[in-house]
Amino acid sequence: MSLLGIESNMMSVTGQMPKATDLREVLSFKKPDLNLRRRRLDAALTIDDPRTIARRRTPRTKPSQGHTARSAKGCAVLAAQT
Repeated sequence: MSLLGIESNMMSVTGQMPKATDLREVLSFKKPDLNLRRRRLDAALTIDDPRTIARRRTPRTKPSQGHTARSAKGCAVLAAQT
């Protein structure tokens, strides 16, 4: 087969599989930690990481109807009248 006028011979490369005992030295497996909180805290690198996780996991609340700008303006009007 010729690509751009260059002849190439495709040779198959054979390799050897490493022994299981050799792989055991290189690879280290640990037991999975099923405690999600402990796993997240162990994975945190800085003090900001748990803060970020807490902000992401904490549900946001909606402001109640009594603390809107309209009711604050109405309270100010009532306070000015007295």
